[in-house]
Amino acid sequence: YHYTAVAGAQSAATVPLETAFGTTFLLPYDGTDGLQTGVALANLSSHAATLTITALDENGGTIGTSSVALPASGHTSFMLSDKLPAITSNRGVIRFSSSGAANISGLALRVYPTGGFASVPKF
Repeated sequence: YHYTAVAGAQSAATVPLETAFGTTFLLPYDGTDGLQTGVALANLSSHAATLTITALDENGGTIGTSSVALPASGHTSFMLSDKLPAITSNRGVIRFSSSGAANISGLALRVYPTGGFASVPKF
């Protein structure tokens, strides 16, 4: 990914190619100091799925939940704070879990207040 901010600052990020998919994955997030996390999700299955999105803080406590529907072989993207406002001013891990046996994947970008961004590793 490459982006040039309005002020001319340049950002670039790479995301590793993934070959193993499952029904659950984790992404770290950081909502402190004006940071935001953008997420893109994909349903690699031939049937629709509902993903449960659970925000855990640094101590492992649940601070919010949400869900998103993904059509068969579909995808979506959003800013995490739009779905989970509780992550603002917190950091921790987001757990994505699919209903049924749908294989899911995703990636995230950390967006800085200055307009730059970096990729976020999935685990």
